[in-house]
Amino acid sequence: MDIFTWRPLNNRAMAKCGIEVYQKGQLSVVIATELADNPGMSICNGFEDLISQIVIAYQLTTQLITWVEYWEKDNELNLVRFNADGDRVSNPSWVNLPPALFSKASMLQQLKAHGYKANNNRNKFPSITSSKS
Repeated sequence: MDIFTWRPLNNRAMAKCGIEVYQKGQLSVVIATELADNPGMSICNGFEDLISQIVIAYQLTTQLITWVEYWEKDNELNLVRFNADGDRVSNPSWVNLPPALFSKASMLQQLKAHGYKANNNRNKFPSITSSKS
């Protein structure tokens, strides 16, 4: 997991979250993790700003992203559905993925089993620092 530092557009405080990007061709799955020590806006409240910065940093195509939010503290996964118009996103909605059926570990196993690979372009961007998580 990489630690991604980002700035919400309507908020002066920098925020940080964990980011994992997996790709198969042009398809991308992004797992954004809300960190306990995040000093700024949450990944949920800043979704539109965060996704636009992730698209640029990881060179992704907005329309081909599946976005998942992970809340470590609560061990909660949420699929985020959104409308994409070019690089702009709107109307996000959150669908809880029940812990009895979904876990982050099982999701990562399924991604790898279906040929998704970690995005290796992540370390060339200054706003990202690596973490051993």
